[in-house]
Amino acid sequence: MPEAAIVMPRPGNATIRGAAALWSLPVLFLAIVILYPIFSLFGVLFHDDTHIVAMLENARLVRILVNTIKYTVLSTTIALCIGLPLAWNLSRRDDRTAAAARALIALAFVLPEFIYAIAYAFLLEPNTGYLTMLLHRVFPGLTPPLYGLVGMSIITGLFCVPQIAILVEPALRNIGAELDEAAETCGASTVAILRRVTLPLAAPAILTAALLTFLLAFASFGIPAALGIPVSYFVLSTEVFSVVSTYPPQFGEAAILSIIFLAVGLIATGGQIYATRLSNRYRTISGKGFRRRSRTTPAIERLAASIYVWFCVLAVSVLPLLMIFAASISKSWWKMPGPVTLEHYAFVLAHDPLIVDVARTTIAVTVITTFGCIALALMVCGFVSGRHGTFAVLVRLLGYVALSVPPIAFTIGALLAYVKPPLALYGTIWILVFTYWARFYPLAAGPISDGFAQLDPALIEAAHISGANTTQTFWRIQLPLMRGVTVAAALVVTMFTVRELLSAVFLQSSQVKMAMVAIFNYWDEGNLERAAAMSGVVLALCAVIFFAANRFQTSAAWHR
Repeated sequence: MPEAAIVMPRPGNATIRGAAALWSLPVLFLAIVILYPIFSLFGVLFHDDTHIVAMLENARLVRILVNTIKYTVLSTTIALCIGLPLAWNLSRRDDRTAAAARALIALAFVLPEFIYAIAYAFLLEPNTGYLTMLLHRVFPGLTPPLYGLVGMSIITGLFCVPQIAILVEPALRNIGAELDEAAETCGASTVAILRRVTLPLAAPAILTAALLTFLLAFASFGIPAALGIPVSYFVLSTEVFSVVSTYPPQFGEAAILSIIFLAVGLIATGGQIYATRLSNRYRTISGKGFRRRSRTTPAIERLAASIYVWFCVLAVSVLPLLMIFAASISKSWWKMPGPVTLEHYAFVLAHDPLIVDVARTTIAVTVITTFGCIALALMVCGFVSGRHGTFAVLVRLLGYVALSVPPIAFTIGALLAYVKPPLALYGTIWILVFTYWARFYPLAAGPISDGFAQLDPALIEAAHISGANTTQTFWRIQLPLMRGVTVAAALVVTMFTVRELLSAVFLQSSQVKMAMVAIFNYWDEGNLERAAAMSGVVLALCAVIFFAANRFQTSAAWHR
């Protein structure tokens, strides 16, 4: 007698609709957090037409726009001129020294932009900078640029080099050896191969890196604030800070400038998407025994490449890190080497009357932001995973909206949105938390969405056949399998929250101050050694978070 088949009941339509309604609540909350500040930004324009016309006719705006274009283009050019040769040299080497160089270049990501500017101020200050004094001993009267357009552009270019190297090097390494060999067989020189084979095949990655660098330089605030404001060289970001910092705050002018940021950000994001779609035309890895290049180069060429790589490592990563540490333990930073002291660390960690509030605010905002971003990403990505309807597409577009809006434009929108009812959050930590949830949600949603995509749908079907509803399936099957990805995403969000300056400065109040704001205030008051000490504390924390995130992201065995 055949055995009777056991059929487990599946969730009914009413249960499914109830679960969908429950899971749509995080989507609605995310839409409000992201879109409300953007709508508030445009709302100011519609209520102040006369002021808008007057500002657009102001010659100062034209001058600031010209300054911004010069600064952005020059910074991007410098970053590409340094970063592309660095990526090319690293892609041709697989030894331990190249691996060490890659690690040190990646370490520069730990440095927040404003701290990077402080480090180079210690190095290149016209009268007391460490490298400037050494240079004066050899070439008296020769002073390297630091403040103004040239200095800002050089420092910003160096700051952007790591992202170019990290984005472009894999594309260069994935160009098959047979392509170079074919070109060499035809008599092409190294320069000709680079110009006619390598660069065209890596064009999508290079274009994407260039567009991202352009957008980063255009929206930069920390470096122009440290190196431009002291000599009255204003770009759009520092001009927005200037008009908001006045009394009464000029929100109308800030909104106009932020709309310009928004327009450029959307154009740059569209260009990045276009460059990515072009990648199908440049496929270089096939199933026919792909192998990377392994060239034997002359000793003089290897020596020149090594000198260039390590010069870049020194300028981009090692020198700024060393200068922050050296200045933080120096009695007077302009007398290095000189007496060593820990009094600056003692002051910022124990004797500063605001340190308790700074620590409490930083910890609270970081923890709430991290848990909120991860919870939103898990619920939203879990809800749309496997769905392809119109609603699912719109939910996915929310992440792109948050990613494409420049930080300063979104911050001004948040400031306008949360200073008045119905969400009067100014003066509380929640104005920062809501802003960070919207800005950093894509950092969590990206890896978590990819993690959901890796789960076999058969697991979900088996759970439903066994009688589990959507919520039970999520908690007992999907979330445990996503543990490693979730922890890595949480660490990345934490690192970005700790090192964020722009939103923290614009949204600060007497009751709300983050660690990066404390560094900014030390710098503004002229207490550079204390700024370096607090920077050292932030860098140490960011380094721990960075390496922990890298460990969890690259370790596949931890969560198995």
